[in-house]
Amino acid sequence: MNIKVHSIPTASSDNIQQQLRYKQFLLLGQKYPGMRLVPTQEIDAVLHTNMTNTNSKTLFNTLIKHIPEFGMGGAEEYLEWQLIFAQTKALFEQTFGKGSMGDSPPACCEILIHPLV
Repeated sequence: MNIKVHSIPTASSDNIQQQLRYKQFLLLGQKYPGMRLVPTQEIDAVLHTNMTNTNSKTLFNTLIKHIPEFGMGGAEEYLEWQLIFAQTKALFEQTFGKGSMGDSPPACCEILIHPLV
């Protein structure tokens, strides 16, 4: 008699860390509503899994506006993108601790988070 045992899928520690950083990013946006934020590629990938076919999404009683391809519109915009990413990372680490944003490179987008009124 063959008994087939199915393993129960478990979340990898990397996946858990990605989800944590994503939630922290959303909390940062809620703490500083309307502030221009540039996520890491890792955070942006998780964001995309939660947004379908739209550039804005209502989540956790906030409106999340995703602006794609930010930083790709020429030299001036590229510098602005780098500056906003550096500010985002500094604020993230100030709020959640050194190294908390991870080492993923910046995503070519901008995120605006506004509370719903």
